[in-house]
Amino acid sequence: MKKTKPSDEVSAAYIVAGQSEEITELLFHIDNSPLAIVEWDKDFIVTRWAGASERMFGWTAKEVLGKAITDLHLIYPEDMQVVENTMKKLTDGVSSRVVSANRNLTKEGRIIHCEWYNSVYFDESGKMTSVLSQVLDITDKVEAQKTIMDSHDRLAMALQVGNEGIWEWDQQSGIVGFDFAFHQMLGYVPGELPLTAEEWFTFHHPDDIPLMLARVDAYLNNNEPYYESEHRIRNKSGDWNWILTRGKLVQQQPNSGSHYFMGIALNINSKKEAEAELRASEEKYKSIFENVQDVFYQTDLNGVITEISPSIKYFSDFNRQDLLGGSVFDLYNDPADRHQLVGELLKNKELRDYEIKVKNKGGDIKYASINARLVFDENGTPTCINGALRDVTERMLVQEAMREKEELFSKVFQTSHYAITITAALDGKFIDVNDAFTVISGYTREEALADSSIGLKLWLEQREREEVVRQLKSGKVIRDKECLFMTKFGNVIIGLISAQIIHIKNQPYILSSINDITDHKRAEQALHESDLQYQTLANAGTALIWQVNENMVWQFFNKPWLHFTGLTLRQAITGKWSDWVHAEDFEICSSNFNRAFALRESFDMEYRLKNRDGEYRWVRDMGTPNFNRNGDFIGYIGHCFDVHHHKQLLESLEKKSTELEVLNQFFVGRELKMIALKKEINELLRESGHEEKYTIHN
Repeated sequence: MKKTKPSDEVSAAYIVAGQSEEITELLFHIDNSPLAIVEWDKDFIVTRWAGASERMFGWTAKEVLGKAITDLHLIYPEDMQVVENTMKKLTDGVSSRVVSANRNLTKEGRIIHCEWYNSVYFDESGKMTSVLSQVLDITDKVEAQKTIMDSHDRLAMALQVGNEGIWEWDQQSGIVGFDFAFHQMLGYVPGELPLTAEEWFTFHHPDDIPLMLARVDAYLNNNEPYYESEHRIRNKSGDWNWILTRGKLVQQQPNSGSHYFMGIALNINSKKEAEAELRASEEKYKSIFENVQDVFYQTDLNGVITEISPSIKYFSDFNRQDLLGGSVFDLYNDPADRHQLVGELLKNKELRDYEIKVKNKGGDIKYASINARLVFDENGTPTCINGALRDVTERMLVQEAMREKEELFSKVFQTSHYAITITAALDGKFIDVNDAFTVISGYTREEALADSSIGLKLWLEQREREEVVRQLKSGKVIRDKECLFMTKFGNVIIGLISAQIIHIKNQPYILSSINDITDHKRAEQALHESDLQYQTLANAGTALIWQVNENMVWQFFNKPWLHFTGLTLRQAITGKWSDWVHAEDFEICSSNFNRAFALRESFDMEYRLKNRDGEYRWVRDMGTPNFNRNGDFIGYIGHCFDVHHHKQLLESLEKKSTELEVLNQFFVGRELKMIALKKEINELLRESGHEEKYTIHN
């Protein structure tokens, strides 16, 4: 059976060197590995670029061979220190095998997360001659962990955890994760805490680590209900914070010692500050990483296994010899999956990250990701299938755990009788709504999630939403702010909204709840209807009506008053009495009003009031104290009448009367003129509504 050749640069190097067919086969498997294979010399110059290197990073072997690690722009700048520390460990001979995790940059500038499994070769004198690195792209796993943390953030907000933070620890990968509250508890912002257990343990007080790990072992081995530990963690200021952590085993990798923990953490500084003694220990913790164990295999087109790597033992518990010559169908959970895989291969010639379900020796289901391709002879006829299999069970279990957390969040989310929503802070697009929202708003969940609060015109006044968003972005938390909302059917409801900013995948969202208080407000509105009716009647008359509350603050002016003065309602309510009353009348008016107000008595007085043309006209103002149904004093109501014309008539009458008296004294003999004056006076009296004073004899 003819085998395909490995990549040209690798193959040429070894053929020139006269390597054996076994080496060629090994290189073939390396070339088809999902791992990137990179070899460096003692100066960290690239001497080999094989496996998935080009697929993972984008550079061809021709572009990188002979270049130093610092010339490749392969390392994410912020992780350069991690890489330099790893290089130092390798060159110092601390260990012949060093595992590290950091972010890398691809040729296109994309950021990926990688685990580097580095092994060092030393010559007889103990000097390093080369380094072989196997690189695994763990971006999907890291993003899955971040997605779980986003779910934690939402759950933490909905449950109002307060000062408790959420943490998780995957022992196999060494990845740790923390929610926003955990970061905040120690003074950090999201992203500042490490992603690996090895780095994270450097944040712990060294005296506390052994006891903490002993508690983990006790929990795992003694069937204790949960893990609990009190220990010190360094905050951003460099001080030690006492933290109480509780956690449980979420999942255990089958047939391995790896565990996946989740739990909560509580700041107990105040508790520990009151304690006189602190526990101490001299043991140090060392994190151990397990190397990746991918499986390489070859089958004929009928599914007979012709070659498989010994690493199958770690994946399935089968030994290599148990499977050689056997049928690959025995490993599939559903044989139909294998037929489908072959069909895809015949169609596409190769497969990348193709997921299947397989069985281990004990019959347990495992999840695997396959990279495979057809091998053709010189006539173009497919002869066999070469592939590499990776265990992704853990990732699938993480996704399942994430789904379970979503279900828990959904239960909490949906049981509230408040309308709870999560919307994008920028455009108001709905991310999630609970059942109470659909009842209150009238929109189905599907209608809401397809639109935004702006598009549905949920806010009766858009400026109210803008003000709420502005306050939230400034760092404030909204509590029971009264706003108006409109339902799908055009009904206006009054709600008390509480809201705060949350972050999901580093994007700002608004978590809000709305308490429908429309019925309560309707009851209050009924109390105001009588006032409205009174105002309607007041506006229909000619009297100038005003109203103040028990604190002498203007509350109401009717339309005739506003028309008379030329003021708007706002100007009248915010204005001063001294601005309207004639200066000569103000002091006596103010004194009369204050006296009546203090005694809760009615008053009746006349003064000059400035009209819309700036002229002062005489008015008669009659004020009455106002009491509510319970007999409580709530202010005064006053009625003003324009008596200016009447006042002028009286003044004219007084003037004419004076003139008459003068004429009587000095012109007694001029009877005719007296008669004329008397007639004029009588006429004025009649016009003013008084009886005639003089009888005229012709």
